[in-house]
Amino acid sequence: MGFGGTVAATVCMEHKRRPVNRICSFGRQTLFFTPEAALNMVRYYGVLQRPEIKVEDIPVDDVTTASTGGKYIRDDAFWNLMGMKFTCIDVSAYEGADKIINLNMPISKDDHGIADMIIDGSTIDNVFNPAQALQNMGAILTERGRYIGVNVTSLHCTPYLAPTPQWFFDYFVFNGWADCQVILLVFDNAGGYNSLMLDPMQITPGPNVPVFPITTQQIGIYAFAEKRIESTTHKIPNQQHYRSDAEWNEFMVNLQRIRASDRSPLLPSTVPKFIDIPFGWRLV
Repeated sequence: MGFGGTVAATVCMEHKRRPVNRICSFGRQTLFFTPEAALNMVRYYGVLQRPEIKVEDIPVDDVTTASTGGKYIRDDAFWNLMGMKFTCIDVSAYEGADKIINLNMPISKDDHGIADMIIDGSTIDNVFNPAQALQNMGAILTERGRYIGVNVTSLHCTPYLAPTPQWFFDYFVFNGWADCQVILLVFDNAGGYNSLMLDPMQITPGPNVPVFPITTQQIGIYAFAEKRIESTTHKIPNQQHYRSDAEWNEFMVNLQRIRASDRSPLLPSTVPKFIDIPFGWRLV
């Protein structure tokens, strides 16, 4: 489980927007960039909390299996550069987790509200009970906590399941979260990607449903969501085709909040447009 510099940059941007004191990841994350790149990144975004540190003093990853052969920064070292207190949660002590929690089952009330930000680096696509896992992640967050998830939504890289964009989006909207972005990362053959953001302005009651892009390319899914004090975590949405008028009314009231967000798209394309943009999406 892990991610590269473009996703890590979104954490820096959010930390700049509103500081993150306690960050939690599910499983140790392989961060596919070097200590030097990490230091340059946090300096660029103005979130470095350890200005005295030297590159040679930053630990490299000797913990995660995916780091073998690389000289990547260790995940806790990256969060530490920004002054964040880090906790790793996993289903077992595999790769040195700090806290053992089975996200497939309801979690203890003692574990509610313990993190300001959650990093889901390919957790949802690797659990048997993803709805319970997402509800647990929401509960683990503080009242204004933020979720950042990177999973796969195509059947590449052996996912246990492939979550859809609307599955994420509907959960956060129905539970009244303050903001949400769901972005598909359609990869080319060289590792670049087009970013297709689910467009809140195109989501309306009725038969017009956002269409998943048809392609054989690998597709990742990036989801961001921010809680508010009034948010819930327990509500289970019905799919768009089967919603009652009352459910649609609730959904559209909550959607207005997300439509009014001033947050720019967090993960823009890294290469020029190469894929057709279906209904319900916009290229970012």
